[in-house]
Amino acid sequence: MKCRWQVQKFKQYADDVVCFIDEPILSAFGSSTYVSVQRDDVVAKIGEVVAAIHTDGGLAGVHCCGNTEWSILVDAGVDIVNFDAFQFGETVALYPEQMRTHLVERKNALAWGVAPTSTAIRNESVSSLVERFERLTEHLAEKAHIDKRLIVERSFVTPSCGTGSMEVADAERVFELLGQTSQQLRKNHGFA
Repeated sequence: MKCRWQVQKFKQYADDVVCFIDEPILSAFGSSTYVSVQRDDVVAKIGEVVAAIHTDGGLAGVHCCGNTEWSILVDAGVDIVNFDAFQFGETVALYPEQMRTHLVERKNALAWGVAPTSTAIRNESVSSLVERFERLTEHLAEKAHIDKRLIVERSFVTPSCGTGSMEVADAERVFELLGQTSQQLRKNHGFA
């Protein structure tokens, strides 16, 4: 109900409203702590929230800051899969069929968290983030047999995780570098 309320509230300000679900515990799925949790139950529960967001015309995104079974989100009908590409960028390619379904068939998106949300941001630059994005999208294109241009068209760059607990200067650097990285990627791929 909170997701539906948010979509309804923000529709007056934008044609497309995205409601992101933060799902940090999803990275623990399959561990011994959650061995009794069934995959179908996880897909169904996330799918319920996604369906509620879709009911009011919103787009549903899910952010998981750790590694997980990314196919769960695709099977749950998520529009945008947001993940920590700084640490786990190559893991989406472990699910080539689901990535083809997500990007090609459903025309959905990936939000690549290429900018680290730790003090590691101090050692990053626009060129290092661009290089990381290019390498990761090439890897996914190769493993999933998807045209790289299509992957780029259906992607955007984000922080790897939340910036709320960072020092202000580091958080500002995250967003400054992301803005410049996005501009450089648009230029590199002819979207500018």
